[in-house]
Amino acid sequence: MSNESTVFKMPTVGIESVRKIIGAYAAKPDMPSSLEDISGKSGIHSTDISLNSGFLIGLGIISGGKSKALTEDGKQLAFNFIHKSEKEEKVLWMKLLLDREEVNSLITYLRLNDNISIDDFQRRIKTNLQLKDSKRVHTGVNCLVEILKFSGLIETSDDKVKLLQLSDEDNIESEINSKPNRTDIRNRIDPNININIQIHLSPGASEKQIEQVFVNMKKLFNE
Repeated sequence: MSNESTVFKMPTVGIESVRKIIGAYAAKPDMPSSLEDISGKSGIHSTDISLNSGFLIGLGIISGGKSKALTEDGKQLAFNFIHKSEKEEKVLWMKLLLDREEVNSLITYLRLNDNISIDDFQRRIKTNLQLKDSKRVHTGVNCLVEILKFSGLIETSDDKVKLLQLSDEDNIESEINSKPNRTDIRNRIDPNININIQIHLSPGASEKQIEQVFVNMKKLFNE
């Protein structure tokens, strides 16, 4: 789901602090948490948490008023961070970033301009987002670059920024849909949904082969 209706705000802390804030919300994933709650769990000052709420709301990770809670994407992101499922976390970051036109504009810039230095790319971010130079903005731009790297959208080497190409194997939708969170998937399945499974067996299949098919199916649904 696109988050274009919300303003895209920059982070003001480093990437690890951003991930810790998201992880702290997971302590009460279905209930709103105050700044003080998140500060106590993450060890990050409540002022910094407040300043980064706009960034997390803009990406569709948290939502709410004075007290905020994780969205469904936010819950999955927090789960992957806490359980060190880094590949799945990266894929979800990529999806959330590409939901924003501001990020797509930066990706297009890199696609059209080869051999861009990190400094030039950071200046482009400031220009595109109409940011004025300050220590906080500098930290936020660095953080966004690090998140873009972490997600696998770009890489940096020898002071240059390179746009990475997605292979079929790394297709975002297939990664997300093929690797559900098995620990809570039963809670997310509508009990009114009917699942129809068709099994095609060779006419020459032996009784033992047929029996093994149903044994494997039983294992699948009991995982």
